[in-house]
Amino acid sequence: MITIKEIAKQCNVSPSTVSNILNGRTNVGEQTRQRVLDYVEEIGYQPNYFAQSIRKQSTRMLGIITEDLTTFGTNPIVEAIMAHCDDHNYRTVLMNLRLYKKWQDTLWYEEREQLEEAVRPVIQESISIKVDGIIYVAGHCRVIDCFPKNFSIPTVIAYGMAKDEKYPCVIIDDEKGGYDIARYLTS
Repeated sequence: MITIKEIAKQCNVSPSTVSNILNGRTNVGEQTRQRVLDYVEEIGYQPNYFAQSIRKQSTRMLGIITEDLTTFGTNPIVEAIMAHCDDHNYRTVLMNLRLYKKWQDTLWYEEREQLEEAVRPVIQESISIKVDGIIYVAGHCRVIDCFPKNFSIPTVIAYGMAKDEKYPCVIIDDEKGGYDIARYLTS
């Protein structure tokens, strides 16, 4: 894999100039910028996101944990999250627990230990890839209590209520939605 230093050598500029250009800074002359960008495109250079994240202490990556991607409201929520991340230069990692498919008719969501066991490896993966934050998308609205007490990654719960106040929640109001639909049709 080619490095910024090698690009700089080929383009007769300093590594910091290449870095400035690749990071969109405007303190570089237009001819130099174009020469570097043309070379970068020619060789198909891709930045090393992991190296960048070590330097910046941020991966610009969010983890999305879904209980099951096939449930009614999950897809639109995930699509909106990903669209926002795309617009703001964040990458997403989607981790689908597939709980409804795995456990089908059981009332797994009432078994805290069972849910914690399913979520634990995904949390460990999120920690290891150093996501900047997690959005947990519940399959249906209920209290979510599956994160460890000392969990330090900023986390938001969608379509559920957190037992622990440190986790902000976004709740879809199904009851109000039903009322609004019926009111519209009856008016």
